[in-house]
Amino acid sequence: MTWLPLVGAAAATAAVILLPGLVLALILGLRGLWAWAMAGPFGVTVVVLASLAAPFAGLPWGLLPVGIVFAAIAVGLAVARAATGGFRRRDDSDPASGSPRGARWWAVPVGLVIAAVVLGVQLVRVVQDPGNISQTFDNIFHLNAIRYALETANASPLHLGSMTSENGGVWFYPSAWHAVASLVVQLTGAAIPVASTALAFVVALVLWPAGALLLTRTVFGSNAALLVSAGVLSAALPALPLLPMDYGVLYPYAFGLSLAPATIAATVVLLRLPAVRDSRPAWVWVVAVVGALPGVTIAHPGAFMAWLVIASLAVLVAFVLFLRTRPGRRRVVAASAGFAVYVLVAFVAWRVLRPPLDARTWLPTVTLGQGIGEAVTLSYWSGAIPIVVVAALVVGVVVAVRRRTRIDVWMLAALAATSILYIAAISLPWLQLRDLLTAAWYNNAPRLASIVPIIIVPLAALGAAAVWNAWRRRSLERERGSSGSGFTVAVAVGAVLALVVATQLGAMQQAVREAASGYSLTPDSPLVSTDEMALLRRLPDEVPQDAVIAGSPWTGAGVAYAISGREVLMPHTLMDIDDETELINDELDDAATRPDVCTAILDKNVEYVLDFGDREVHGAVHPFPGLDDLATSSAVEAIDREGDAVLYKVIACGLDR
Repeated sequence: MTWLPLVGAAAATAAVILLPGLVLALILGLRGLWAWAMAGPFGVTVVVLASLAAPFAGLPWGLLPVGIVFAAIAVGLAVARAATGGFRRRDDSDPASGSPRGARWWAVPVGLVIAAVVLGVQLVRVVQDPGNISQTFDNIFHLNAIRYALETANASPLHLGSMTSENGGVWFYPSAWHAVASLVVQLTGAAIPVASTALAFVVALVLWPAGALLLTRTVFGSNAALLVSAGVLSAALPALPLLPMDYGVLYPYAFGLSLAPATIAATVVLLRLPAVRDSRPAWVWVVAVVGALPGVTIAHPGAFMAWLVIASLAVLVAFVLFLRTRPGRRRVVAASAGFAVYVLVAFVAWRVLRPPLDARTWLPTVTLGQGIGEAVTLSYWSGAIPIVVVAALVVGVVVAVRRRTRIDVWMLAALAATSILYIAAISLPWLQLRDLLTAAWYNNAPRLASIVPIIIVPLAALGAAAVWNAWRRRSLERERGSSGSGFTVAVAVGAVLALVVATQLGAMQQAVREAASGYSLTPDSPLVSTDEMALLRRLPDEVPQDAVIAGSPWTGAGVAYAISGREVLMPHTLMDIDDETELINDELDDAATRPDVCTAILDKNVEYVLDFGDREVHGAVHPFPGLDDLATSSAVEAIDREGDAVLYKVIACGLDR
């Protein structure tokens, strides 16, 4: 397969997310990097609110409900802006400005382009072919959920869980990923694997770097070396965005985390922590934060919890700073009451927004000392040490410690807090305390590892910029030359190229290789092998559109729903199944002599069976006795075969016509 379909699907993905988000950001008065970075969270919020509203309005899922929600929000923002008399003429020192004072206009686009190119190369090497899929357990659900949203014309987070739990056991599932991907399929006709991969590319190449650069500029300023370094470093940590694409696969979680940095940046401006004060009304930043959080949350609650941890530290710093100004008694009472309410809401969210106990079963995997070592050396999940990033981070931490501004204190606290959460998940031996700290992330260390880069990138960029600026000052003192001299420019270009190359060696090379192994389509792929994929792609020509296919989802047969568009009896491994489904799974090969099995087969409209052997995605064993002896069963006959993968047609129960 060529990469052209992926390019078209990625363009459609970017349009679905960024166009409405960018318009809303502009109406709100944001410009430049602020508008570009906030377009992601705003656009995803539009999509998720539309997915929630459409079923209640009786509208099928598609661009129409998205357009209606977008129009309603846009009109509301325009009215609010008009009611406040519009904005004053933009000041060049305004953090919401596209060109803060002293900024090199080219630094932001250069940083963004470098990040996109480097991450693009990484992801092409990982995916290898746009039709490849992540050969992981969770991807069975994610691919099929996109198909389910299309087939049921409903992408609501209150509906998507019914794919695996018709009795309402799963009442909420974060559906932003599936909602966006299903829109892309509708718009372009792309295959579901291609649409899913296109969304992964947009998340990694566009949303994450934009947020990382915005947060870096918001907290540490607009120095050119800082912003270019942030672009390079956003593509230098295996923990984000690569780890969620490899482990799991955690597509929705990566989606949510990519939206978090911009949301955090808006939060700290609302709290007036940056040194450069903003001239816009406070309600603009309230709207920015409130407008971003639905997108973050319905992309994945774990991403919201990451925002909550980092934002709570910012709230604490802002509250302490407020008290140090010695305000009047009434203001102290009001602020204290507000702080108490925030703490209460945060505590409730911490308790409520966590998966059930039986879902957070991951245990510590290393000793406490090893966990601390991984956190300090950024070698998360037993990865290699990204030496250059560690060195830059150390310098950045030293700079922040020496300055100790309010932003520095907050950033250092956020680095400590996110690192402690990772250490707790991977190594804390006191399980009750560990669960109290990390239950919101399933007590799962890779999920916690992916949060820390949100803080590491700005701090490491601060360190890299400090090294560059120190060299430049000394060079100018020696040469008494111009800051725009050809020599300085040449050295700057060389330094950037050296930083790019250095950060892509070692740890990143290892991470890319390991991730690529999870996307390779081979005869022994853990979820769907080469033979099995070939058979799945032929199913539309062999299986009627209204027929249902039985098969063990653990072997990859369940992915037939996403790949071929034909309904399967079990679209995921973890399902609440009824008695008829259980009977088919246990007795299908005896259907020729079992009238009760035939009744179940006819009720479920099961006309075909996929036999992908007994190799399961996790290497475990989940027996389906009714599928064990299909080769010798008189209830079915083989109608297609690719290697050991076989498609059977049910000929018992009067289905042999």
